[in-house]
Amino acid sequence: RILNRVIKNLRSLARQLTPSDIMGRGFLSSLKYELERMNQSDLWKIDFRITGKPFRADVTKELILFSITQHYILEALYFEKAKQIDISADFSADMMKISLFYQLNPDLLMVKKKGMGMGVLQRAAHIGAVISRKRRNNRREISICLKK
Repeated sequence: RILNRVIKNLRSLARQLTPSDIMGRGFLSSLKYELERMNQSDLWKIDFRITGKPFRADVTKELILFSITQHYILEALYFEKAKQIDISADFSADMMKISLFYQLNPDLLMVKKKGMGMGVLQRAAHIGAVISRKRRNNRREISICLKK
């Protein structure tokens, strides 16, 4: 019984959301779903909060925004070895800001890393999003801003 449950959980974690899933669910619902699945692993903790009145953006923008957000979450978990990520989705009348905050792994602070991938920047530019990456002490902040 335990083995069946483990296999079922692994299959659930391995299932990626398709573009059709994201278009149907929308960005926020897809992100919540993805984060719930990732939190099942018990290897890390991801907190998510929403402030303001959420709105749906153009479907293409939402797909690309989901891809960019997922890229930074996976970068934090797998390359930066973050154990906890705090994510917020803040909405104003015409702006959506997705922010990721996490503690940098002290063992990796001296490792030189390349800058943001050109693919991420090109996708962001394609939808008019602005990405900001900051490091304060041992804490990383990544913000993705997108106008309605």
